[in-house]
Order: sequence, then C-alpha cells, then structure tokens
Amino acid sequence: MFCDSGIDWLATGSMISGLGAVITGLVALWALLVAYPDWKKRETYKARSADARSILSAFYEGRQVIDSIRSPLTYGHEIDEAQKIIDDAPELRYLPEEVRRRHRQRIVTRSRANRHAEFWEKAFRLLPVAKAVFGDQVEAGLLTVIQARQSVFAAVDVYPDVDDEFRPWQEKFWKGIGKPDPIDADLDVGENKLREHLAEYLHIKT
Repeated sequence: MFCDSGIDWLATGSMISGLGAVITGLVALWALLVAYPDWKKRETYKARSADARSILSAFYEGRQVIDSIRSPLTYGHEIDEAQKIIDDAPELRYLPEEVRRRHRQRIVTRSRANRHAEFWEKAFRLLPVAKAVFGDQVEAGLLTVIQARQSVFAAVDVYPDVDDEFRPWQEKFWKGIGKPDPIDADLDVGENKLREHLAEYLHIKT
C-alpha cells in the first residue's frame, strides 16, 4: 500500500545540506577567531625579529666602518689624493709642512667615511624604526655608531689647528692609541644596550 506522507524529501535533504554548510562555516569562523590572536602574535614577533636583526647587523657593520675610518695605516694612494686636494687649495698649499701633514690626515679620514655613504644612509633610515618598534634605548644604541663618526670628524677637523697637546684628538680619530680607546668604549655601551633590549627577539644571552 502506497502512503503519501506529503514530505518533500529532496527539499528536506537540500535544507539539511545547507544547514550543514552553515554549521561548517560557523565552526571554521570560530576556529579562525580563536586562532587569530596567536597568529597575529606570531607574525608580530617575526616582524620584530627581522627588524631587530637589521638593527643589530647595521650596528656591527657600523663598528667595522668606524674601524676602517680610524685605521692608523694610511695607504699611498690616500696620501696622493689628499695631497692633490691640498695643492689645489690656495689656502692650504703654502702652509707649513707639519700643518699640511695634519690636513692630509683630515682629508684621508673624511674621504674614508664618504666611501661608506650607503651605510650611513641605511643607519639613518633605521633610527626611526629602532625608536618606533623598540623604544629609546634601542635608538640610542644604534645612534652610538653615528655619534662615533661625528666624534671622529670633530677630532680630525680640529687636529690641524692644535699647537701642542694633540694626542687626545689622535686618540679619537686613530684606533688603538688611547687606552682605553674612547670611541670603542662608547660603541661598547651602544652594543650592550642593543643586545639587552633586542635579546628577546634574537635569542641571545645578555
């Protein structure tokens, strides 16, 4: 005996299927909402770790640049280039030999720094990142490299005009003369700041 129940099983099946899709979507959304904070935290940590590596790497590159600028060893081509600048400058050409020698050192030191213009641009670009992402201490740590360059410039620029006691100036623009070395001492402070405040993102011991 055929019994017509009046139920549209096809429509019912479609409704159940649609309800299942909704439930599946809701479950996926719930899982996403639960997982999102952890995902965001991981992504933030990865971004900060990348910034921390860039900042610390720039600092160490800066130390190498400062060392090269301050090297007491002066090459022949550096002396020749500096001498040409002196010969072409009437205000320097006829100075006493000792004064001209000191001007040669000034020109050599500044020329070495200028050869690293790309690095200085990078260091300046990273300063606002250091401050915005990690705060004042990390900015101050990276800034010690730039300040070291300025200290070297200040010392070597006054060097030609110093009459007697010029060793304190030489200790700043020539590495290894001062004990302790004043520029290295400042850079050590900057390095310690960076390692302390970036340790969390670089897995280094302080």
